[in-house]
This record gives sequence, C-alpha cells and structure tokens, in this order.
Amino acid sequence: MSIFFYALRDFDELPCAEEASQELGVRFGWSAAYPEPANYELAKGFEGVSCTPCDMSAPVLEAFRGLGVKYILCRSIGYDHVDRAAAKRLGMRVGYVSYPPTGVANYAIMLMLMALRKWPVIQKKAEAQNYTLNGKLGLDLSMRTVGVVGTGKIGATVIRALHGFGCKILAYDPYPNPAVGGMAEYVTLESSTPKRTSSRSTQT
Repeated sequence: MSIFFYALRDFDELPCAEEASQELGVRFGWSAAYPEPANYELAKGFEGVSCTPCDMSAPVLEAFRGLGVKYILCRSIGYDHVDRAAAKRLGMRVGYVSYPPTGVANYAIMLMLMALRKWPVIQKKAEAQNYTLNGKLGLDLSMRTVGVVGTGKIGATVIRALHGFGCKILAYDPYPNPAVGGMAEYVTLESSTPKRTSSRSTQT
C-alpha cells in the first residue's frame, strides 16, 4: 500500500505517519496543502489519498482516478465531503475514521460541568491565589434540565451519562431512540429550546 497525505500537519501528524510507515511497511508522501488542480499530480503513483474534509466532488475524484488512485481515506469521522456515488462509479473505495461515542459524550459533559461550576473563573483566581467566593458560585447539574438534540450514538451516550446525575433530560429527534426510553422525555424542538426572557419589566 502507498498513500499520499494532503493537508498533513508536520508538527503532529507527520510523526504518526512515519511511525505507521515503518511498522506497517506503507510507503507515503505528503503535502501541507489541500488538494487542488495544481497539486493533484503529487498523488501519481500512490494507491490511496488521505485527506481531512475538503473538496472531493466528482471532478476531483475523476482526476485522482486518472492518476491511478483507488482509495480515498478520510482523516475524519465524517465523509459527507466525498461524492460517494462518483467514487462507486469510478471503482474507488472510501474509508473514514471510526470513533467511540463515549469520547465525544464525555467531553460534552465535561464542558457542561465546567460551565455550570464556572471553572474558567475558578482556575484564573486560583492562579492569582485568590480564594474568595466572589464570582465562583455555580450551579448543580443534578438540579438542572438538560436538552439533547439528536439521540443517535453520541446523544444516547450523553443521555445515559446524564441520567446518573439525576437531572431532568429533554430530547428531540425525528426518529426517537428506544434505547433512551425512561431516561429522557421526547419533546418538540421548539419546546426543548430555552426561551429567553427580558430582565426588564414593562407596564401597560
């Protein structure tokens, strides 16, 4: 196997590519630039092209296929930037990165807790050795209502984790997921969105 990498970051991705090349015996070439007509020829002689999300429309795929490329390897979870119908017509295989939904879900919950507990403020004051309570008082997730839009793999994992905190969970998805039944209440998208109210009172 031989792979040409586009949009490769030399400060972190390149060492990984070099290590994998030695371990697996894969020949590779690379460019920091995204694929464009002026640099398509760099992929000539390589079986696969690896890229981050970029233009992989039918004309681009046709250009690479003409250079002998058989595989489009996405360094991303999503692959909607690739014209898969064109790839199938050209006999090209498309690959993408798999991922554990717990990684994304746990990160989302971490951000919720940091926001509720005002962690950025606490961290800055701790660095200044300021241990007063002013500006540090936050909110308890267990006493909040959380809205989750989309209950696929990631959304369902978020709901399962949030359920352990004891908070109220509202969910929206045009295709309800039976796996979250009993943990979240499905509502319309409009009713799951917090309504902003003005702090000013008016009199008539």
